[in-house]
Amino acid sequence: MVRIWTLLLVVVALLPCRLKALSVDEVKAADEERAAAADEVNKTKSGAQQAPKNEGWRFGVSFRGRMEWWDWFHPGTSASGKQNEYAFFGGYFRFNAQRSGKRIDFSAEASVPVLLGLPEDATAPPPQGQLGLGAAYRAANGDRPAYIFVRQANVTFKGVAGKNANLRLGRFEFIEGQESLTQDPTLDWIKRERIAHRLIGNFAFSHVQRTADGAQFFINSRGTNVTVVGARPTVGVFELNGNKEVPNVEYVYSGVTHTGASK
Repeated sequence: MVRIWTLLLVVVALLPCRLKALSVDEVKAADEERAAAADEVNKTKSGAQQAPKNEGWRFGVSFRGRMEWWDWFHPGTSASGKQNEYAFFGGYFRFNAQRSGKRIDFSAEASVPVLLGLPEDATAPPPQGQLGLGAAYRAANGDRPAYIFVRQANVTFKGVAGKNANLRLGRFEFIEGQESLTQDPTLDWIKRERIAHRLIGNFAFSHVQRTADGAQFFINSRGTNVTVVGARPTVGVFELNGNKEVPNVEYVYSGVTHTGASK
């Protein structure tokens, strides 16, 4: 028993020396590992900065759907027998592909709007007319429940008149008033909710919406955005076939937005 305690005391006496030696070696090893890891991180960052921009294609799918219930007031005796109270489903699928390059960007999007359960007869004689948007969809599409069309297909040329100037050609979505945001939450909310869409918009509330065929030139420099657009709008909105253009209607728009000024 005495020998065991003596052996333990010797081990305990020698242990600090061993721990001290081990700790020095471990510290050196840890320092070397940290230095190697730091070098690896720096190499990775340097490689990431020098690596070319990913120019591959990106694909996406989205869906939006909602039920609408309409109770169109009391249309009166002239609308007797017409459907002023009804519900229907509306939505759309979207399939998009994008490719971003150093000098040229490509974008394409197909849309499939769907309308189910539209009212059969919700249009009253004048002056009442259509009793809700279900009647507008029915009048524009009849019994057709869905359609597929090209919603967007455009190419953007970068640096056409300086590194900050771009030119977009083809079919695209344009909303006046949203060419440039300020990054100020209050001002941007006012622009999105109270200013944008007043003259030109995409009719986001509808299940088909609207785009335009034309050209858009825009330049961003020193907190100032200059945008010029010339286009012909598509029909869309209530009509499922969004491929067609509105006949005999073109528009030209220009705007200058300076976001550098304080509110």
